[in-house]
Amino acid sequence: MKIFLNVIIFVIILIGGLYILNSYIYNEKQADNDTVEEDGMVWEQYENKDLGLFFQYRTAPDGYVLIPQSTTSADPISLANMVLVNKSEHEELLATEVPREGPPAISFQIFSNPAKLTPLEWVKANPTLSNVDLARTAIEEKEFNGVPAVRYTTDGLYQNDTILASNNGNIYLITGSYDNSDSVVRQDFLEMLQYISFSK
Repeated sequence: MKIFLNVIIFVIILIGGLYILNSYIYNEKQADNDTVEEDGMVWEQYENKDLGLFFQYRTAPDGYVLIPQSTTSADPISLANMVLVNKSEHEELLATEVPREGPPAISFQIFSNPAKLTPLEWVKANPTLSNVDLARTAIEEKEFNGVPAVRYTTDGLYQNDTILASNNGNIYLITGSYDNSDSVVRQDFLEMLQYISFSK
């Protein structure tokens, strides 16, 4: 009988603990994404302390939706993969039944960097991921928002402005794709760069 009571008490404590933990995680996740309204525009703020990454993006008017992607790279280890796509273009793509390429997008890929390679070393060591073989501009070594980084532009289905930064053992591969240099998505990408920051 005593064993049975002990088991019941243990289960109750476990359930209570899981509930408290779940509430904590939920509240933490809610706190990581805030909405800000300014000058008639609505901005979503993304923050992930584990990844050491913060950025904000416009959700209205004519804003973007953040879509998580699967992480497929095992070497180097892929920690996160997400894209920002124009809302209306994303809805149009979902509604069509005809197979087609996705629209230009802004992407974030985060990789573990245990060897602590510099951005330039990482780019050259991982040409498939960095697409450096498709670069149509020289690689420029220049700090990005306070951390070591390289910049270059690649050509393919779309043109891609690429910033690859390193910080706290991670590599951040940030890309803005576009049809032409005057396109809205490129201007949005260039504006958004000022709102990206990394944990120190």
